[in-house]
Amino acid sequence: MRFFISRLNSLALFLSLLFGLLSCQPQEQRLIVENSDGMVRLEIYTSRQSMMDGFKTTMEVHAHHRPKSLLQTELYINNLQEDLKVEWDGPHKALLTFTQRDGRVRKFKLLANEQITHFYEWIEQP
Repeated sequence: MRFFISRLNSLALFLSLLFGLLSCQPQEQRLIVENSDGMVRLEIYTSRQSMMDGFKTTMEVHAHHRPKSLLQTELYINNLQEDLKVEWDGPHKALLTFTQRDGRVRKFKLLANEQITHFYEWIEQP
């Protein structure tokens, strides 16, 4: 019986180590979103070291030959393409909605035209 318990403990330790090694594979995702006329482009890059970590996320806005705007944050999402919803309100405004693993929603607003680029996290008041 002791031999069986010893083997079972060894197997549990081996599986824990194997899971730890597999979950430490770095992951990167990239997505490019454009408005209808192609003058506003949003490039989103995410990376994380393990599947338990949040994604370090960089969002770059390239609009109307203006200098790029950059926003960085950490998102706890599973998949960039599945967990992001982009809603354009005309050619200059967009609302980006990320649904995180715990169901919480984070929203970012973008306004980009020939004069300004404004990109920020929108926090709704309760």
